[in-house]
Amino acid sequence: SMNMSKATITRMILNVAIDSVIGAIPILGDMFDIFWRANLKNTALMEKELANPRGQKQRSVLWLLMMIAILVALFYVCVVLPITMIF
Repeated sequence: SMNMSKATITRMILNVAIDSVIGAIPILGDMFDIFWRANLKNTALMEKELANPRGQKQRSVLWLLMMIAILVALFYVCVVLPITMIF
């Protein structure tokens, strides 16, 4: 793992996961693939990590926390809110 932080490795895995999940959706996935280049993003993350390990780790941790917050908000809007409206 070239002494890369776990946060950066996790971020790289999520880049590929996002590309795979959204890329599997017909038409929308094709349009998404034009803009979301997981391999290019991951290469840039690796280069930044090698150039400035501490700074990149901090950015990756912040990015991961932001993604968690977005997923929690989406879960709330898509699952919790509709359930509370029904009952």
